[in-house]
Amino acid sequence: MKRGAAVVLDCDGTLIPKEPFTSLFNVIDSNGGVSLGCYERAKEMRKHYLALAYAGKLTERCQRKWFSETIKLYVVSGLAMKKIGEILESVRLRPGVKEILRELHTRGVPVAIVSYGIVQFIESVLLVNGMRHYVDAIYAANLRVDASGLVTGFHPRSAVYPFNKGYFSRQFADLHRVPYRNLLAVGDSPNGDCGLGHFKKNRFGIARDESERKRLLKVMGAAAVTESFDPAADWLRMKLADIMQEPARDERVACANPLCGKNEKTCPDCGNSLPKPMKVGN
Repeated sequence: MKRGAAVVLDCDGTLIPKEPFTSLFNVIDSNGGVSLGCYERAKEMRKHYLALAYAGKLTERCQRKWFSETIKLYVVSGLAMKKIGEILESVRLRPGVKEILRELHTRGVPVAIVSYGIVQFIESVLLVNGMRHYVDAIYAANLRVDASGLVTGFHPRSAVYPFNKGYFSRQFADLHRVPYRNLLAVGDSPNGDCGLGHFKKNRFGIARDESERKRLLKVMGAAAVTESFDPAADWLRMKLADIMQEPARDERVACANPLCGKNEKTCPDCGNSLPKPMKVGN
């Protein structure tokens, strides 16, 4: 029987503040990680694809293309692992993140980062902030690196995109035998994190202003305008307390979509291929 809870977190804009960093890609690009020509190209791509994202038109194809083209810029520029570490050395986590990661670790709650980003970037930031030990897994694209430490590409099957964040979130829950109803998620993007975790009620959004908070509430159960992680931490503590008070029950299937798993198709709600849902017990 699955018990307990798990937490999945976005990285850019969530664990790492939106200002002044925006994203770890932006930190790398604007601090000598790419050549001048590639930097200009990166800015053009960011402007183009972010406009699509804000308009809700960043399709699966666009998500893949933006990412692969960005990696090509790193390859062309001769980006090295040593340079990545040097550039990201100054990045600090959002206030309050360290405290809640330590608390979750002490309580035995597994934590994963699920990011439309790069494993090596995220690991570098966690290490420099002394937090790598407190994160159980990182789901993000894994770079290909040659013997001299130069980036040569990435492993496509490792890549996380906004459209498949839910899949990797559930994979983490399954790994730790946590029911999807007890999977808690924190993100910051109405479009990029709308599939993070599993259920809307178990998502919390970090907003930069009231307008963004309202947009987040369309895909998340709660949200707050904040510079620190403290409101998200308080929400996690509240949710964990509720989970601890719930009676144990057997839930064979988490998804309530009656079409889930039919005709060997992937369910649009949960991403799984499952038999028709049924619940046993309470």
